[in-house]
Amino acid sequence: MCGLTFLAAIELVVGVSALAPLTCDGGGTRETSGFSMAEAVASEPFPVDGAEFVDPDVALSWSADANAIAFDVYFGTNEQAVADGTGDTFQGPHETTTFDPGPLGPLATYYWRIDELSADGTIRTGPVWTFTTVDFIIIDDFESYTNEVGHRAFETWIDGASVDPPIPGQPPVNISGAAVGHDIWWPDSPHYQGAIMEIDNVHGGSQAMPVYYWNEGMPHCSEAIRSWRTPQDWTVREMNTLSLWFRGEPANSADPLYLALKDDAERFWVTEHLDPNALLATEWRPWRMPLPTLVRHGIDVTAVKRLHIGTGDRQEPKVGGEGIVYIDDIRLMRCAPPTAPNEPNFVVIDDFESYTNEVENRVFETWIDGVSVNPPEPGRPPNGTGAMVGHDIWSLDSPHYQGTIMEIEDVHDGNQAMPVYYENSVWPRYSEVFRFWRTPQDWTAGGMNTLSLWFRGEPANSADPFYVALKDDDGWSGVVRHPDPNALLLDEWQQWQIRLTTFSFGPVDPTVVTQLFIGTGDRQEPQPGGEGIVTIDDITLTRSRQSAVSCWCAASTRSRLGRAAR
Repeated sequence: MCGLTFLAAIELVVGVSALAPLTCDGGGTRETSGFSMAEAVASEPFPVDGAEFVDPDVALSWSADANAIAFDVYFGTNEQAVADGTGDTFQGPHETTTFDPGPLGPLATYYWRIDELSADGTIRTGPVWTFTTVDFIIIDDFESYTNEVGHRAFETWIDGASVDPPIPGQPPVNISGAAVGHDIWWPDSPHYQGAIMEIDNVHGGSQAMPVYYWNEGMPHCSEAIRSWRTPQDWTVREMNTLSLWFRGEPANSADPLYLALKDDAERFWVTEHLDPNALLATEWRPWRMPLPTLVRHGIDVTAVKRLHIGTGDRQEPKVGGEGIVYIDDIRLMRCAPPTAPNEPNFVVIDDFESYTNEVENRVFETWIDGVSVNPPEPGRPPNGTGAMVGHDIWSLDSPHYQGTIMEIEDVHDGNQAMPVYYENSVWPRYSEVFRFWRTPQDWTAGGMNTLSLWFRGEPANSADPFYVALKDDDGWSGVVRHPDPNALLLDEWQQWQIRLTTFSFGPVDPTVVTQLFIGTGDRQEPQPGGEGIVTIDDITLTRSRQSAVSCWCAASTRSRLGRAAR
């Protein structure tokens, strides 16, 4: 499997970001010529050790010890031969920290090793690294656009600033708040008389596409649209994944980032990135969407007519902000089944860093609790339980009076965590908060198989059950209860990992998740409980090779009616 549909929300967080690849130092303590590998050997390989989806035209590079004067390069498809330096794996000595292996095969796994040569003749043997290539077809790498009329990016990617009628076969004029390309015409622009395309910070090649967005005015979304007169068959050569790279800026408004597709039969589908702070990412991040996901949602991937890249809430528009997102290397890929952790290694559902005390940016406006008094937005269910999200900063007798709604003193990571107060002594005798997505989320995309969150309680809490529940697009619900009956009494941060297959026994479909619940009490058979507070942080989807700690509570998983199926 490949890539995330980072739906609403699929991430991608996450030092290492949610979407950054894992790195391995290759470590070890093997001795060679009197030196241990831990002392000074080649390090920081590119591609990173274990990387997948690597371009077959990749050039290898590494970092070297200051005493190295040359490097013996070993490269091949046989791991043991590379480790032993046998066969035809030796590629000769090199004086630079780069090696171009030439065009590589698609969907192939390669191994390589760098031995450092010092002036005194010492050879320090490096670790064996590996990567796997991908087969791909370029949709747009943004390298061909110029400042010349007829070759500008916004003549292919139609934005909201376009004033000319569309050419035959293109969609109607784009009335959104998007502007493709830097402003090179106004003297007060930082790009005045420069390049329309982004050339200073790109993912691959020499250019990327900047898309400025403004979602304060109607239609409260901004998108760049590419259309094809001839429907595109995205399954040619057994391609199975749509991929693109993006980055934002810290000053951006954290509006949703989305993709939309339309096929030749006018079927249309929108999917939001799973990370609500995707547009704040400053490092290039991949967004990969398996084509079978599109098929499940009714899109004919053999007859694609239009691709939209946008920001804002396209389904139910509401006032947003502004900023810029950069797009590069849109491709179709044929991905092999993962054989090692690949990028991204995890995706954030919520790290709770973006919430403030300001109206429309408060945590309880996203995580709905039992004290919400405003009617929920269309399509979002109410919450009638005993949960309260956030510290009370309004009551004079509250210890958090005029402080912050979020927890900032004791967090797992970052600067904030979400406090959830519970009261289970009154009906319905359980307390839960939930997050709702209008667009169903594919939580399995990119090989993700585990839901992870961090929590801590307090010794004074009532030891009520602690649970997580999911609901899918068909209305199925599943509840997983923490196996420790005293989990809510633990005052140190604890990680809880739950295999997605645990929910699918329900049968909750983890490819179309619409609600995530976090709660306390007995949800299946409510009974009087107590009260307390549990603090939540860093909810992610991960790709785990180990057994996740979970306990499946079968009583609720097949229920579609009543409270257990909320």
